[in-house]
Amino acid sequence: MASTPQLSPIQPRSEAAAMRAPQVAGDEERNIILDNIRGHDSERAIPEGFRLPPLASLNRFLSTYFSLFHHHLPFLHPSTFKPTQVSPPLLLAVLSIGALYAFDQDHAYMMHIGSKVLVNQFLQNKENFSSRKCPLWTMQSSLLNMIFASWSRNPKGLKWACSIKSLLANMVAGNRYELKQRTDTREGAAPTRSKWVEDEGCRRTYYAVYIFFGLLTLTYNHTPAISFNEFEDLQLPSTEAMWNLNVSDEATWKEHLKAADIPSFMEAHDNLFQGESLRYSAFATRVMINALFLEIWYHKRSPEALQDMVLEFKLRLALETWEKSLDLCEPEIVSVPLNAPHKGHPLIFNAMALFRNAKARLEVDLKSIQEVLRYHDSYEVAAAMSNARDKVKRSSEMIKVIQECYNCIETAAVQGIRWVARTSATNWSIEHPLCGLDLMVILSLWLYRLENDEEPPTEEELVMQNKIRALFDDDSVGYSSKLSSTVARVWGSMLDEVVVWGITKLMGDSFRLHSQALVGYEDDMEVSDVSTPSMISQGMDDADDSVY
Repeated sequence: MASTPQLSPIQPRSEAAAMRAPQVAGDEERNIILDNIRGHDSERAIPEGFRLPPLASLNRFLSTYFSLFHHHLPFLHPSTFKPTQVSPPLLLAVLSIGALYAFDQDHAYMMHIGSKVLVNQFLQNKENFSSRKCPLWTMQSSLLNMIFASWSRNPKGLKWACSIKSLLANMVAGNRYELKQRTDTREGAAPTRSKWVEDEGCRRTYYAVYIFFGLLTLTYNHTPAISFNEFEDLQLPSTEAMWNLNVSDEATWKEHLKAADIPSFMEAHDNLFQGESLRYSAFATRVMINALFLEIWYHKRSPEALQDMVLEFKLRLALETWEKSLDLCEPEIVSVPLNAPHKGHPLIFNAMALFRNAKARLEVDLKSIQEVLRYHDSYEVAAAMSNARDKVKRSSEMIKVIQECYNCIETAAVQGIRWVARTSATNWSIEHPLCGLDLMVILSLWLYRLENDEEPPTEEELVMQNKIRALFDDDSVGYSSKLSSTVARVWGSMLDEVVVWGITKLMGDSFRLHSQALVGYEDDMEVSDVSTPSMISQGMDDADDSVY
């Protein structure tokens, strides 16, 4: 198995220094931001109780966004993100997610609602609306607002996000066309640094939308709103070092641009399906596993899937080639201040989570669980988990899937279950619990079958079962005789000890109920919907004079 690439030896960082989060310099800049918001809200549609957070909170939310969330989906350009100059809807969307990571739900929801209102107002008042003329910030704001709504354990929020999926997809298509027009007019001439940043910001936003739509498909079985055909000859994202490069003159910039050999989406796609490894960035690695995952999804949803063994072989080859390409991935020299077990960029760590899920999806279809997740009821989700027993077979092919499930939970076990429970919510991407759900359901049900089937375990199955059991020979976990139940219980408790995204609380509750079902009894204790202590809002200062 290909290993996650190591970071390259420390290189001079004069041009690719550790990223600094944008900040608001003082009360004067905060007042400018407030004026900008008022200027955008021509219809006075923002709720009366809206308050811009105090200066210290603004800077804390910006810091948490850019230090904890940004690295998992780096489509914003930190060095040119000026809080007093960016569009207010985008700033509010950034602040809303930053507030979530600061465990300040009140401000998070207030900023989220403010951003949604301003984006909606802009789109409704734009005469002769054209997706080609939509500014980039409308896409970026909408994307962040959809992310907020989709993972916050609110069925209405998810319904709203789905209602604007096609609108966002149209914006991407229109903006992509405009980018192609701009690029073609250069007739091969190298763009200036500022023009390249503008173009790369567009590309990164398109791919971020593509990745997010992939996660909606993964989690809720929603039909993808963007096909990979949308990208074709579009360059893949650059390295993070190049994206954050600080150069003083155009001559130096052109040298860097010339040295960068960035393949197009279709070039990388074709290589993967031909079994030819390719060198690209960490962000590109994440984009390409998203493409492969969605092709597997389409394949499994096709009526001809059972007969189309040729395509299945090609998909397996492409996954294998993608994994081998990890060793060629461009080393990232930009410092990322996250505590996680990955040795490279967090985008690689996230991509591996989806890779494991994609391999499992080739064998096991848990569509019934994904569809019930849409309604955010932990009892219904747990019932769907338990009812999926017949989906998990016992075979040599399934052992390969169980190995991926083992790899998933081993990552947490090696780091320490309690440590991961306390730190993963803020340091790992939401992608890990989303991708891990299928794997842990499969693992628990496979173990359940070994424990309860009349047919005894094969030697191969026993080896795997004992390998999994060894992960839990730790008194701190609280070992029970039913390994299947232990896996579900431990995974659930790890997901919801600290909550940033509400959906992890839903998953934690569901796995706990699933664990109880696996040992054959029902617990009458009600599962509380109240947020965990870590989510208690820090509240807002009623004496604040920034009432809108």
